[in-house]
Amino acid sequence: MRNKSFEPHPDQTVIAQGIKIKGTLEAESDVWFDGLVEGDINSSGNITIANNAVVMGNLKGLNIMISGKVKGNINGGNKVLLQSGCQIEGNIKSSSLGVAEGAELNGMVNTDTGVPAKASGQ
Repeated sequence: MRNKSFEPHPDQTVIAQGIKIKGTLEAESDVWFDGLVEGDINSSGNITIANNAVVMGNLKGLNIMISGKVKGNINGGNKVLLQSGCQIEGNIKSSSLGVAEGAELNGMVNTDTGVPAKASGQ
């Protein structure tokens, strides 16, 4: 069964399967990709990389959900979610990371929020 969170919403910018884009994409809203992107994707909103998507470039967004393939670094301001079947080759930086069973990640993860941790018992 297909994950409903990876279906486009009416308020998202959609790049559908079969579309190929070369270059940097800049967006001020949520974006949903199911095509091929050769370049970076930067959004002040959420980024969804759907099942058939292939991204060869870096991702930067508020929340990033990935079900497809990404070859590049990922910077999710709040959260990055890796769904089963996704393939990531690159580093991830985010305050929160969720990884489903079956997700593939070849890279390093940094979840440092910049706030010093308190020792237990304090």
